[in-house]
Parts: sequence; C-alpha cells; structure tokens
Amino acid sequence: MSYKQSYMDFFQRADGYYEAEEKRLYGTKDVVKRIKFLSRENIILRDYPVREPVSVFNPALFLEDERVYIYARIIIGYYLYISSIAEIVIDKNELFSEGLFLSKKYYATIKITPDNKYDINGTEDPRIYVIDDKLLMTYCGRSINYYYRRYGGLQFTAPLSAYSYRRDNQYVWVKKEVYYLTGDLKGYIIEDRDAFIVKSGNEYYLFHRPTMIDGKKLLVISRLPDYSKEDNSVEKKYKEIRIVKAYNPVEVLPPAKFEIKNGWAMPPIRVKDGLFLAFVHGVDHEIEAYRLYAILLKITKNEIAVEAVTPTYIMEPRLLPEIMGDRPYTIFPTGLWKVSEDKYLIAYGAGDHSVGIGMFNINDIYEILEAGRIY
Repeated sequence: MSYKQSYMDFFQRADGYYEAEEKRLYGTKDVVKRIKFLSRENIILRDYPVREPVSVFNPALFLEDERVYIYARIIIGYYLYISSIAEIVIDKNELFSEGLFLSKKYYATIKITPDNKYDINGTEDPRIYVIDDKLLMTYCGRSINYYYRRYGGLQFTAPLSAYSYRRDNQYVWVKKEVYYLTGDLKGYIIEDRDAFIVKSGNEYYLFHRPTMIDGKKLLVISRLPDYSKEDNSVEKKYKEIRIVKAYNPVEVLPPAKFEIKNGWAMPPIRVKDGLFLAFVHGVDHEIEAYRLYAILLKITKNEIAVEAVTPTYIMEPRLLPEIMGDRPYTIFPTGLWKVSEDKYLIAYGAGDHSVGIGMFNINDIYEILEAGRIY
C-alpha cells in the first residue's frame, strides 16, 4: 500500500450505509425479557486448583435435547486478564424456573485455553452457530503480540474458529482457522474481533470488527474462500492452524452520532435465502454504555445492503447485574439460539462480570424495523 493511499480505499460501503445512519435515534424500546443470571458463585471449575473463576461473562449457547450448553469467557486472575472458555451445562427446566438468579452450583469444564501464537494471551468472547451442519465456535484470540503493541504496526488480536465433534458423549473442540484480511491491509489493522461466519447461498462471509492503526473501528463483512473444497474433518488436530484470507471487505454501518463505536453482537437470524436479521452493539459517548440494535441485511454474491435498521436500541442495561460490574452499564450479547417459531434465547455478558440469559419475540423486532426501513 502506498503511503499516499488511505486504507479506506480498500473498503467498499454497503448500500444503505448513509441512510441507515440517518435513521438512528438515541432511545430504547427494550424487547428482551430477562430470564436468568449466572455468576462465578454458581460455578465449580473441574480439574483446576482454583474452584471459582474471578468472573464469567460474554457467553455463547446452544440447546440440545433438554440441556442448555453455555460456553462462557472466564477470568482466573486480573494480573494479565487472560481468558479461557468454559462449558457449563444446565437443565432447560432450571433455565425457565422462577426467579432471576440461579441458586445451584454447576461444574464448568474448561474447553478452550490459550495454546498458540494467535491466542496465547487470551481466548475471548465466543460465538457458537451452525455452518454446513457443523457446530462452530469463533472467538477472539489475543496473540503473542498483545503486550508488544506499543511498538506499533502489529496486529494483536484475530478471530479464530474451532470445530466440534463428540467423543465419549462430550463435546471436543479443535482449533482450525485464524482469519486475516488480505495483504494490502497488513500493517494497518491492529485488532480484529466480534467475529463469526455466515453462509448466504453458496458463499461464505466473515462478520468482523477490525480496528485500524489510527484507532478507527469498522463494522465489516468480508468474503471468505469456498469451504466446500477444504478438508473440514475435525477428529484430528492440524499441526498448524490454517490461515484463511478474507477479502473484499465492506463497511456496513458507522457508529451513530451519539456513539463512539459499534460492533457485531451475536450471530444473525436467517430470515430467508440472502436476507438476515443481524445484531449490533453500540457504545454511547456520554457514559460508554453498551446497548443493542438490529439491522436487516441483504447479502448476495453481488451486493451487501442494509434494508432496515431499528431506529432505537432494542436492549439496554437496566437491571443491577447489568449496570454494576467490572464494566458498568454493559450488556454484551454473544449467544443466540432459536427455541420456537418466533422466540429466541439471547445470552450476554452482564457488566463484564456475569452471564445473562433472556428471550425475545422476533416479531417485536420486525415491528421496530418497519420504522427504519430503507428498501
């Protein structure tokens, strides 16, 4: 890249980019019913001398039979604030029992730990979803460069994916891929997170939020290579994690005038082929509170377009576990799972300290989207 050339020359902008920005309003119509909170006091770590983590937050989740699998980011200590990802399994009936706070203790099994140059300083903020009938987890890895970023020019976080398989009735996760934007942008991206993969038609896309060398954070969708020709068997571990080059990045939507940044939340809902309901967190200027809004995205081989945006937020911190914690006034949704025709579970970090689980009816979001329709 020439020093005279801006890195923004390499990013297209989605159709509806400017129109969606203009429709954003500072306000909230909260559509999420809070169901349960899970804290570190509910957890007993298996096979580890410290039985209770310092904090547990930013979870993915999925349902299987009558069990709820929660994959949460855990912190053992604050010195380097290095994260692992632990599996907590609870009965579905307990999730929907009366009361906001779980009273039982649950064993937590650490499933993802730092163990390579891409994530040795932390494995953070997992998202779990299904692609091509495979259960995937994409998380943010804090690389070997994380504590050397003062030297500049080094990307210090990147998204990684682990694939799952069953062994002895347990889920085993194998790290297989790390994602980087193509070489033209090398040296201009210092961080990349809030990531997951979406398939539309026969094409694969990486939703991610790179941070540029000047500190600007971009809400981006990039193309990925054709996975159908890759060896995606998971019952063996690669000697090296495969580097996957994302390309053709499209900036989807800027922060609103009242926000300092935005980023992808949980994986989207597929409405129909080529149309997705996606979720974005926004952080306001005044108190840096995290809130949630939604956008309707058209994704085809030739086009990425924002068709509608909820003018207001659809969720904000309002209960004590959400407004108190390591990061006050924070809800950070990372998990989503369908439970009926119209209802979805949402899992989120509450105050960067606890796990929150709620539920929403998708029709409530569609109703708000109509006021922010562009196409």
